Amino acid sequence: MHSSRGGFFAGNVPTRIFLNDGLGYYSEFNPSGYSPGTIVLPNGAPGLWCAGTQMNNTLDTSGTFCDIATAAVGVEAVDSDGDFDVDVQLGERVLIPRLFRNRFAQLGFLGRYIDQTGADMPVALITGSAHYEQEFADMDGDGDVDLLGLGYSGFAEVAYANDGAGHFGGAVQLPNSNNDDQDVEICDFDGDGALDVYIAGFASSDGVYRGTPAAIAFTKLTSGQSGIAGSFRSMMARAGDIDADGDYDVLIAQDSGINEILWLNTQPGTNDDQAPYLLKVLAIGDRVATAAPVLALGHVYDNSSLRLVESNHTRVELSVDGCALPDLQASVQATQVSRAEFPGNLSGGVSWRYVSTDEHGNTGASAPQSFTSTAPSAFAFGYGAGSPGSLGVPSVHALSVPFAGTTLFVAGKGAPASTLSWIALTTDPAPAAPLALPGLCNVNVLGSVLVLASGPTDAAGCAVAALPVPAGVPAGISAYAQFFALDGQGGNLLSSSAGLRIETQ
Repeated sequence: MHSSRGGFFAGNVPTRIFLNDGLGYYSEFNPSGYSPGTIVLPNGAPGLWCAGTQMNNTLDTSGTFCDIATAAVGVEAVDSDGDFDVDVQLGERVLIPRLFRNRFAQLGFLGRYIDQTGADMPVALITGSAHYEQEFADMDGDGDVDLLGLGYSGFAEVAYANDGAGHFGGAVQLPNSNNDDQDVEICDFDGDGALDVYIAGFASSDGVYRGTPAAIAFTKLTSGQSGIAGSFRSMMARAGDIDADGDYDVLIAQDSGINEILWLNTQPGTNDDQAPYLLKVLAIGDRVATAAPVLALGHVYDNSSLRLVESNHTRVELSVDGCALPDLQASVQATQVSRAEFPGNLSGGVSWRYVSTDEHGNTGASAPQSFTSTAPSAFAFGYGAGSPGSLGVPSVHALSVPFAGTTLFVAGKGAPASTLSWIALTTDPAPAAPLALPGLCNVNVLGSVLVLASGPTDAAGCAVAALPVPAGVPAGISAYAQFFALDGQGGNLLSSSAGLRIETQ
């Protein structure tokens, strides 16, 4: 997203959106098809990426008018209304900062945004002409983003609570903040789990505010309490564990030829021991398996800025019919929205949850989720017979439908936990299966080996093998699967499952 304040803060140059093709090439998102011809977007012109026509300072929320040409010093991308798509806030130094809703969740595709400033922004509570910056963060810990505006009331900083649906209100002014400030950073500097605030003061000293757990309330610290002292020309503040000692430090960029300043957090007891929290995920309903992936979305928060949350190790843990599959790596999409893709071809009862680990090793997880994915037709057929182990005859199962271009997951079950095991996928069945090998086990697969996966069974007694199915493979091609474990009975070394013929679809 590219914003402009316009010449002399005129607010007449449009903000533009550019979409990444996944390979680092950007193309402009302009569904209106309109090209202004100059850098200025006049009133009455189409809103480029926003529904309606351009109208300066409009408070219309119907989609008839919008204002995408603002004196924007900064822009924010965040899911403000909790529907798992990415909304946009345009700063506005002089007038009312603006909020635009993404309608991807409603339309199923990226359509024109809707200018919702008149409904979502606390218009009557924003005054002055020094709105230099804003940050979104879950300041009250209720699982949605609240808004902190720099200079939103005269020169004072003001926090606004989110009602959960993307409407901001309930102004809380930060005490003694009525200065000409330039930037704000939100992070838990004292390690108590509440988000604190660092203000970069351009015409005054920097300030630090201690947050209150589960509330939007702040106490300004003295320089003796915070260690921050001196008058600078601060332009920007960014937090991070710069010295890797377990707490958050802050780096301050300066104007007027002044050297940048790094403040190291040296207070005892401030190490980060707070786990990320994931209060909201998008439920996946029961479905019929297909080759197309399934999108899994969640919100990830932590006791740090949303920028730092993006660097968490966030993933999806999932299992099918009680057998764990490899974790799915997730990307945090525009601050708190996390995105992962499920294999769409899973078949069975799917259990899953989001998990996130921050840079200090603290791990949090969402509530468990589940859905049933049903194969469109029969594709796996048992044959032959196995050999018993200590828990009876083990079994082998297809956990996904082998569509072309997908991955076939096969699981073995019924062996004790931590037992050495093997899953074989081959091109042929054993003739007249089972083929009894005295002292070993019954064998139901022969031919060329496609996959031979080995290792100990997990805590549930499962083992899983994966076979990529090449794109273009026709339907009706068979592979043959069998599970073996090192816990044979009755003189056999191994236990083994019956065979399973799996047919591409």
